[in-house]
Formats: sequence, C-alpha cells, structure tokens
Amino acid sequence: MSLIAAFYFIIKAVNELTFIESDLSDILPAGQYLWKYLGQYLGQYLGQYLGQYSQIFELTIYILIASFIIMLIPIIIGIIVVIIVACIKAFLNR
Repeated sequence: MSLIAAFYFIIKAVNELTFIESDLSDILPAGQYLWKYLGQYLGQYLGQYLGQYSQIFELTIYILIASFIIMLIPIIIGIIVVIIVACIKAFLNR
C-alpha cells in the first residue's frame, strides 16, 4: 500500500513539474511517461545485473506471492463467514 502511495506521489511530482496547471486528467500522461522510462530502465539494468542471481530473484518472487496469498486467507475466511451468517439470518427471518 505504501509502495502505491509512493508511486502516486512520484507521478504527482512529475505532474507538477511537467504541467503548471494540474488536474486529474494531467496525471495520466505524466504517469505514462514515468512508467515508460521506469520500465525501460528496470528492464535494461535489472536484466543485466539480476541475470546471474535469477534463482535468488525467483525465490524472492515466490516468497512475495506466498506472503500475499497468506495475507488473503483471513480476508477470504471473513467473507465466507459473513455470507454464512447472512444466509442463516435470512433463513431465520423468513
């Protein structure tokens, strides 16, 4: 969440430097340019330097995916419990 906020503020800063009068419609072009150059930079340099560490990088991605799934489990359980409780209440109130 903080990473998304950081990228939003970076895009907003680029937007303020690029466009003097800024509104929400001006964030999109600045964000597109930022992502374009950031993607080129990351693709070029990370591809060179992380090529030799591909196993470590792959393991890191697997750990991130696993932690994300583990984070989603309580949310999914909570949604299921809410649905079950709503079904029971609807059944009892009919």
